[in-house]
Amino acid sequence: MKKLIIEPGACRFTTVVEAEGEGNKRKVNVKVESMCPHVQAMSDAVGSEVNPIKVCLAKPGTDPYSRWAQEPANNFPPHACCPAIVGIIKAIEAESGLGLPRPTQICFVDEETDDA
Repeated sequence: MKKLIIEPGACRFTTVVEAEGEGNKRKVNVKVESMCPHVQAMSDAVGSEVNPIKVCLAKPGTDPYSRWAQEPANNFPPHACCPAIVGIIKAIEAESGLGLPRPTQICFVDEETDDA
């Protein structure tokens, strides 16, 4: 099982993802608990059982999570840099064996000190 904690930044709506599939490239069970009602609704709508190949090897924006978020009727906020979707996909990728469970970071750099 892989477990990720996604700290999004400004909104502070933490999301916890658990993916379980024991290296299965055809089926991974995903559990998402998010403080964000939109991310939680998206996860509930996509469902707890996903095909990692269809999720992780899709072109950007065509995976089931992104497609759901793009539907106007679902009222997902227009916020392209929300890290929740990529975090959910990263958990599925690592658990299925399609990718390594390596940390991912986005860091602002202070130009004056060159510190991250």
